[in-house]
Amino acid sequence: TSPGLCTACPGRSFKASTGIEPCAACAGCPAGEHREGCAGSSPGRCTACAAGTFKRSNSSEGCAPCRPCSEGRYRDGCGGASSGACKACPSDR
Repeated sequence: TSPGLCTACPGRSFKASTGIEPCAACAGCPAGEHREGCAGSSPGRCTACAAGTFKRSNSSEGCAPCRPCSEGRYRDGCGGASSGACKACPSDR
């Protein structure tokens, strides 16, 4: 590569300054959060998982959707860092 040639960082990485330093990987976020906006010259920031999604561990993975339960059951407590649990629907509903 010539000194005057600029190239974009690959996905899931960024470069905060100009120069010969390599692109840096986007950092992970704590459980219940995912990294948003990491690209180009920005490291992005951690934001909470959206409603209906969760992430259990500190990692660079995104939030996963809450899974449906079998018939006659519903998912309780899915969001943030918890996948929740399937519970039986009340018999009066």
